[in-house]
Amino acid sequence: MNTDVLVIGAGVAGLAAAGELVRAGLRVRVLEARDRIGGRVDTLRDPSLPVPIELGAEFVHELTPELRAILDNAGIELVRIEGEQWRADHGRLARDDRTFSRIMSAIERMGRMTPPDRSVADALARLSDVSDDDRRRVLQYVRGFHAVDPDRASVAAIAAAEAGGEGGAGGDQYRVRGGYSAIVDALAAALPAGTIATGTRVTRVTWRVGDARVTSVGPGDAVRSDSASSVIVTVPLGVLTDAVPDIAFDPHPPVLEDVRAAIAMGSAVRVVLLFREQFWSELSDAEGHTAARASFFYTASDRLAVWWTQHPIDVPLLVGWAGGPAARELSSLDDAALRTVALDVLSAQLGVDRTRLDDMLDGFWRSRWDTDPFARGAYSYVQTGGLDTAGRITQPVGDTLFFAGEACVGGGARGTVHGALASGYAAAQQVLSRVAH
Repeated sequence: MNTDVLVIGAGVAGLAAAGELVRAGLRVRVLEARDRIGGRVDTLRDPSLPVPIELGAEFVHELTPELRAILDNAGIELVRIEGEQWRADHGRLARDDRTFSRIMSAIERMGRMTPPDRSVADALARLSDVSDDDRRRVLQYVRGFHAVDPDRASVAAIAAAEAGGEGGAGGDQYRVRGGYSAIVDALAAALPAGTIATGTRVTRVTWRVGDARVTSVGPGDAVRSDSASSVIVTVPLGVLTDAVPDIAFDPHPPVLEDVRAAIAMGSAVRVVLLFREQFWSELSDAEGHTAARASFFYTASDRLAVWWTQHPIDVPLLVGWAGGPAARELSSLDDAALRTVALDVLSAQLGVDRTRLDDMLDGFWRSRWDTDPFARGAYSYVQTGGLDTAGRITQPVGDTLFFAGEACVGGGARGTVHGALASGYAAAQQVLSRVAH
C-alpha cells in the first residue's frame, strides 16, 4: 500500500504526528504492534469499578498549550491533585511538607558539580552535609519519579529536568477524569477511518533518501509491505536499542548506536489495590491528625516505596510504585507473589493488620512495562555523560527517517505524555518541512 508517510507506533507521539500530517493533506498510515492504541497509556475501564484503573501513565505533569488544546477541543476534564504528603515508617505515620524542598535543594547542589558529568549516586556521595535520612529520600525520589538506576543516571540531566520547571513533581499535577486514554481517543478521532492498523508488528525498514519500504506481520501472521517517502518511528527506545531489536533497519542509522550509549530505559512497576474500605482514613499521626486527606505515603520500604490515593476523589484504591533496580526485580514476579509483596509492605509500613488487608482486598492489577515486548521498560533517562548525545535522536536521518516519543525530548518533559505529544508534533513538522522543499 502506497502512502506519503508511514508512522510506526500508535502511542501519543505517533497519533499526534499522524494527526498533524493528515491536517496538512498528506496520506498517512499508522502501524501498531499491539491490538490496541495508546502505547504506554493503558486505561482499564470497567463499569463495576469506581474509577478507571491506570496501568500506564496516570499524572498530567504539565499543561502545555498542545495538551490544553486537545483537552478543550474534546471536552476532557482534569482533576487537580490535592491533599497531604505523609511519611510511613513501620507503623509510625507523620505529615511531611518539608522533605521535598530538601530533596530539590540536594539535586540542585549536585547539578552544580558539573561539568564533568557524574552519576547521581556519585554526586550525592560528595555532599557530606546531607543526613543519611535525606540521602535515602533523594535516592528514593530519583529512582521512583525518574525510574533511574542512580549508579548510571546523569546528574546533569536530572538536575536540568528539575530546574526546568516542566514535568517535575514540584508543580501542580492532575489526573484525567474518565482515564488518560481519553486523550488517546481524542487524538485517534482526528484520523480518517482505516488509518491505523493494529496487531501489525513492523519487522524491517528498508530505505534510501526519499523512499522507504516497511515490512510488517499482521493478524494471522500475514506479511505486508508498505511504502512511503518518509517514516516516523515512535516505538519506545527499549525496542529500538535492544541487543536484539525487533525492527531491522537497512541501512542501520548510526544515531541508534549513539543513543544506545546515551539513553537507557528505566524500570518501574505499579500495583493497584482496590479495597472495600478506605482504611487509611482511620490512621493518624502522634498528634491525632488523621490521614483522611492523604494523597501520598512515602514509606521506608526498599521495594514499593511510594503509595498514593485518589484524593480528592474518595475511593478505596491505593497505587503502589517502585522505580529503578527494585522495580526490575519486582517486574519478574508473578501476580500472586507481587500481590503478597504489596500487602506485606502496606501492612508493615502503615501498621495495618495483614489479615485485615487480605479480608478487605477486592481487586489487584499491575503494570508490565519491563516484560512487555513492545515497551521493554517504563520510560527513558539519560546516562552519565550522555546529555549532549541524547538529542541526536531528534535529527532526521537522510530526510527519510524521523524519530519521536518521550525519549526524544529533553529536560523535565522526558518520560512524560506531554513530552511524547510535543515530539510527535515536532517530527510531523520536520516531515512537512522536507515536503515543502
